[in-house]
Amino acid sequence: MTDYSRGDVVLVYYRPLTATQAGLRPAVVVSSETYQQGRGQLLLALVTSAEKRPSLGDTVIRDWNEAGLIRESLVAGVLLTVNPDAIDRKLGSLSEKDAQSLESSLRVNLGL
Repeated sequence: MTDYSRGDVVLVYYRPLTATQAGLRPAVVVSSETYQQGRGQLLLALVTSAEKRPSLGDTVIRDWNEAGLIRESLVAGVLLTVNPDAIDRKLGSLSEKDAQSLESSLRVNLGL
């Protein structure tokens, strides 16, 4: 079991294929507690600044300050699976309204 819940905004060590972007990145926990207990891993959606126009599958975080973020942000339609030890710390949590928006986006993105 992990100490993270769906909707938590965390800092995760992210190492993409291009090493120039490696480092700590904000992300939102999207996996359920059941998934986390069964697999011992978490599903995350990456967070990026909202300086650009949202792409298909992105979700704007309206209450970004409440979520522990330092600027206007959006949840990108990019999912990854990580072990809990890849998470540096929790920053905050999505508001109920933002969590519902993300849930809707995930349903569309995954065809559920």
